[in-house]
Amino acid sequence: LAVLLGGWFIFTLDQTTAQLFILYLVTAVLALNAAFFSPAAMSIIPEIVESEKLNEANAFFSFIRSFQTIIGVLLAGILYALIGIEIIFLINGISFLVSAVSEWFITPSKIVKRTDETPSFIKDFMAGLQYIRNKQGFIPFLIVILFLNFALSPFFANILPVFFNLEMNKAPIHLSGVQIAFSIGSMIGGVVVGMLGARLNVLKTLRRGISLTLLLVGLLGLIMHLTRMDSLSYSLFYGLFLAGSLALAFVNMFVNIPLQTSLMRLIDASMRGRVMAVLDTLTQGLIPLAVVSTGLLLEYWTISAVLVVIFLVMSVPYMVLMKHRKLTLLLQTF
Repeated sequence: LAVLLGGWFIFTLDQTTAQLFILYLVTAVLALNAAFFSPAAMSIIPEIVESEKLNEANAFFSFIRSFQTIIGVLLAGILYALIGIEIIFLINGISFLVSAVSEWFITPSKIVKRTDETPSFIKDFMAGLQYIRNKQGFIPFLIVILFLNFALSPFFANILPVFFNLEMNKAPIHLSGVQIAFSIGSMIGGVVVGMLGARLNVLKTLRRGISLTLLLVGLLGLIMHLTRMDSLSYSLFYGLFLAGSLALAFVNMFVNIPLQTSLMRLIDASMRGRVMAVLDTLTQGLIPLAVVSTGLLLEYWTISAVLVVIFLVMSVPYMVLMKHRKLTLLLQTF
């Protein structure tokens, strides 16, 4: 409804300022909605999927998201040229409504009923925080998730657009190619993780995955630096970067999917929604902070220097996964 109403207002108002205000308002409504929707969507997966099938389920959802990204990038350009942005708003709004109707047919295998007092957002949020604090090994697990998001978000949101659009002065299609390569890598990685399923050892998979992720981020940063210094031709750089992005996305599935599966198994069913809400708030709240911080650094430092900072931030979850005893004991149960 927000998209449909926002689209109608945007294309009936004449003033650019008013149009921008509506666009920001719609974006804020969608973000607020996602803050409630995402934890609920994550929490219900273990209620409709058997525990031993969670890896396959998460891999399937990852595959779908990657496929959507590729189709979305391609369709956006085609539809914009053929039918215009007005009809795209209409299609987008209707797609949300179709999604809402489809949710009527979700049938959880078990429903955990609350036995406490009338629900309160603040009390639920604090209960989620308390659960995280009391759960043995959960704090280092949370550090791994937060630092990964904090490091990788600005890499895609800040570093790549500045590098391709400003420093290399390339057309947007170059960056789109990287995004498509990343999505293809995610799709392939999701399929492989899904095929391996329960055979994957969570702790070993996470350690290998984050080690390779750190290595690939370092290699991508290195070839970006060499290209900036004119030590590498752009055509060779672009081919290597596409391959590296695909490999990074592939490896990333061996980190993201086991992390999601571990979360779903770690949290008691009665607390899953509340804890997921806390985790979603923390991870989503850190993304704008990471993006703004990286933007400020790019104002005064070179891309190469900022890439070193990102690499160092990514080293934190690597060290925690490798060295933290309580986290090791926790993940060894899977």
